[in-house]
Amino acid sequence: MFNSKTKKSMKNGDYSQQEQNRIAQGSTITGDIVSEGVFRIEGKLKGNLKTSKKIVLGQTGLIEGDVICGDADIEGTLKGSLTVDNVLNLRSTCTIEGEVVTQRLSVEAGAHLNGTCTMKHSRPANTPNDDQKSKKQRKAEALAK
Repeated sequence: MFNSKTKKSMKNGDYSQQEQNRIAQGSTITGDIVSEGVFRIEGKLKGNLKTSKKIVLGQTGLIEGDVICGDADIEGTLKGSLTVDNVLNLRSTCTIEGEVVTQRLSVEAGAHLNGTCTMKHSRPANTPNDDQKSKKQRKAEALAK
C-alpha cells in the first residue's frame, strides 16, 4: 500500500503525500474535531481542533476555539489558544488572539499576534536543570510539594 519513500517522508514531517481534510470557504463547522489527518481550513470552525499532523488556516479561514497540532501555517484568523509541537509559521495576513505555545516560530512582517507566545523547551539561562541541581536542592523541592 505504501512504498518506503512515502513512509519515510511522512516520518520526517512531509505531509505532501497525505490526503487533506478540508473545510471550504463558505462552510461553518460547529463542534470539536479530533483527527490524525492534515487539515486545510478556508471556512469557519467554531470549536476545538486536535491533530498530530499539520493544519493550514487559509486567508479566509477562521477558528474560534483551541488548536493542538504538529505543525501549522496560519494565514487567517484564530481566536483561542494554539499549541504546536514543531513549527508554527505566521503569515503576513494572519491574526491570532490568544495564547501560543510552539517549539519553533517563523513570523512574516505584517502578522498580528495579540496574546502570549511561549517557546517550548526553553529555560532561562540562570535556571539550573535537574542534572545541575544539588542533591540537597532536589530533596528540598520534593519536600515542598
